[in-house]
Amino acid sequence: MMYSQVADKSAMKLLLYEIDAVSARTLRVNLILRGYDVQWTTHDDDALSYIRSARPNVAVVSSDAPGYAGLALVRRARESGLHLPMLLLASTDDVQERVRSLEAGADDSMQKPAHIDELAARLRVLLRRCGQYSAQEGRLNCGPLSVDANGGIFHVRRGAVRFSPRERALLSALIRQSWHAVGKDELFSKVFGDERDVQRKSLDVLVYRVRKKLSGSGVSIITFGSAGYALQAD
Repeated sequence: MMYSQVADKSAMKLLLYEIDAVSARTLRVNLILRGYDVQWTTHDDDALSYIRSARPNVAVVSSDAPGYAGLALVRRARESGLHLPMLLLASTDDVQERVRSLEAGADDSMQKPAHIDELAARLRVLLRRCGQYSAQEGRLNCGPLSVDANGGIFHVRRGAVRFSPRERALLSALIRQSWHAVGKDELFSKVFGDERDVQRKSLDVLVYRVRKKLSGSGVSIITFGSAGYALQAD
């Protein structure tokens, strides 16, 4: 079951996975006060379903459930091609627990109970690192790669990069869902539209060309088998 409490319609979506209701209530209230739209759940399957359907900007996952369920959730999300930023709250100060969380696929880890100011700061760093959309700037970002959401001009750091119309369409689709695997069917539709006589492998060829142009830029297109492709900062 999901428990929702919304800050406002433009708020960053945050998934909170926490078994303990008291801890969850404290975290949820404080995160909402800091502008997040918080969805709280205690079940792995509900968490994965929400990530797939709502595409939250970031997740905070507690690992002190029986059997390290939080670690299992992070691992299942990564194996499913779900690459949103994930911060794991470790139940102890054991270094090995934090190492396990990072090896499972967490982007950051901190010990519980989490000081809300430090947690909020770490979340901001994760969101900057993965390049979440900034409506104020009118830009889409993924690490050092950015695009003017209106003009469609791509920049890596301060320099403009030339892409063909199809390459721009591919990157635009990926950067709008940075760190999430975007299905091949969805990408094919966005890039080629209703064009006929276009072979399915044309998408793979296009991805190859874009990868070459992004080589050494600090941004990569990652393949997740049948799940599709994801754009992420190195």
